[in-house]
Amino acid sequence: MTLPPVLSLISERHCTRSFDRNKPVPTTILQDILNAAKQAPSSQNSQPWSVTVVQGAKRDELSSVLLEVYDRQEDGVHRKPDYKNRPDQLSDRLKKEVDAYGKALYETHLGLDRGDLATRRLEYRPNYQFWNAPVHMILHLPPESAQGTFLDAGCFLQNILLGCAAYGLEAIPQFSVAAYSPVVKKTLGLDPERIIVCGISVGWPGKADPGSSLVMSAGPWHPRRLELEEFVDWQE
Repeated sequence: MTLPPVLSLISERHCTRSFDRNKPVPTTILQDILNAAKQAPSSQNSQPWSVTVVQGAKRDELSSVLLEVYDRQEDGVHRKPDYKNRPDQLSDRLKKEVDAYGKALYETHLGLDRGDLATRRLEYRPNYQFWNAPVHMILHLPPESAQGTFLDAGCFLQNILLGCAAYGLEAIPQFSVAAYSPVVKKTLGLDPERIIVCGISVGWPGKADPGSSLVMSAGPWHPRRLELEEFVDWQE
């Protein structure tokens, strides 16, 4: 049976780590996407999200600052996210999937030894080049945000990703950028009390570049998804 268009869009959307740096995204398209994304549900219609869209010279400045900080390898000094993006202790189910993800990406897809931390750090570096995307969005929340506020932001974020896919754009949400929250807020002049949820790199798809990082030169890769019976419990 053919899926309805919206379900096909959801099913076919994947994160991308290679963009066309030289092909700009029209502002009108970004406006369309954000205008549609704002229809996301939120508690009592609070609509807590804010987005800072970074392009051009400011995009390059933010990338340069983040790369400089990352290359210092002083994560204990500069890496200060506003929230935890995963539990300290993973349940068996989550640990199984996280371990499988790492093995499939680093060992199978990239041919790396998972213990080669130096190379893995080098492969992580393009996060701060936004994978060559010409547009980078910063999704942030007010300082009084509660757990439910993040649920609202997640609905809004998914709408942005689907809106990008509808236009043939690629996108990837990045906690890697939120991890350096103070640096991002200082560079963009944001209130230090704001909570940065993630960055979102947006652009047209790029071709695999043999001269770039392993991740960008290896081509598309999609991690496995749980089967329905692994996460759904039917009761009557």
